[in-house]
Amino acid sequence: MALEIDWLAARLRDPDWFGWWPILTQMLGIHDAPAAQAIVRARAFDVPAATRAPWLMALVEVDGAAGIDHILSRASGQEEARAAIRAFVAHADPENEQAPALAAAIKRLATGDPNLAAEAVAGLRALGDWSFSHEVAAMLAGAQVADPAAAFALKSYLATARRKEAPGMISGAD
Repeated sequence: MALEIDWLAARLRDPDWFGWWPILTQMLGIHDAPAAQAIVRARAFDVPAATRAPWLMALVEVDGAAGIDHILSRASGQEEARAAIRAFVAHADPENEQAPALAAAIKRLATGDPNLAAEAVAGLRALGDWSFSHEVAAMLAGAQVADPAAAFALKSYLATARRKEAPGMISGAD
C-alpha cells in the first residue's frame, strides 16, 4: 500500500522533514497516482540545483525517455548537469529499458568536465558502457584532473575499459 499523496506532499513542505525529502520525493516518483506524477513534474526544476537530483530521479521514473530528454534540455550549468548525472546514474542498470538513452545522456553531460565525468563513470560502468574511454583518456592525458578522487574514478574506469578491450580503445593517460 502506497502512502497518501497528500501526506507525502505535506512532508515535502515541512522543514522538520528536510532530511527525508529525497526519499519522499522518490516515493512520489514511483507512486502510480496521476496526482503524484503531477507533483513531480511541477517541482522537478523548482528546487535549487544542489538538491534537485532526487526530483530528477523521480522525473525519470514518471516520464522515462521523455523525462530524460526534458532533463537534458534544462541542464544548462555545472550544478544542473551534476544533478542530472546523479539522477541518471541512479537509474544505470543494463536491464533498464532506458539504458541506451541514459548512457548517451550521461556522456553528453560529462564531456569536457573531469569532475562531472568522475561522477558519470559510475553509471557508465554499471551500464557496461566503455565508449567514454576516449574522453576519459584525453582528460587524464591533458592533466585536466586536479582532484585526486576524480582522477581515481577516471583511472579506474579507464583501466576497466582497457581490461574489457572495448572496441576503439585508445591507450595512454595512465
